[in-house]
Amino acid sequence: ANHFSWGRNPFGIPASKTAGIVRFLMKVVYFSLTGNVRRFVEKLGFPAFELNQTNPFLKISEPFVLIAPSYEKDVTDILWDFMDTNQNHTYCKGVVGSGNLNFDSLFAYTAKELAYDFDVPFLWAFESFGTERDINHVKEQLHAIADIDCTDDKSNLF
Repeated sequence: ANHFSWGRNPFGIPASKTAGIVRFLMKVVYFSLTGNVRRFVEKLGFPAFELNQTNPFLKISEPFVLIAPSYEKDVTDILWDFMDTNQNHTYCKGVVGSGNLNFDSLFAYTAKELAYDFDVPFLWAFESFGTERDINHVKEQLHAIADIDCTDDKSNLF
């Protein structure tokens, strides 16, 4: 499998400077068929990587959150392929799902199944391309997860 790199600063730590404090940015990996998930991810403003049919077997060896649309399993198998590749699932800090509320109990079911199958938290679900509330909530969660992850592993700090 190929190895994907987000790009790193000279210290090996992905970060942005905010008010003089180094803030570690959680990465986002996503799959989008209609463009709704892509549109949501673009509004988040976090480093992101889009999975497609040609690249599900990339190795990602740093923490990320997965954002998944809801479709039949044969359409979303790519997400399971990605999570299984080189133990990528061990770096997954949670799953966010998109879907259509008209599907009732099947709303965001792909994300819920991924969270269950890989024993990671199901973080949030949004309809279509998300509302302002959805964007803000997921941003807050991404920052919180990144902050926790950064304090858990001090080996990468300055």
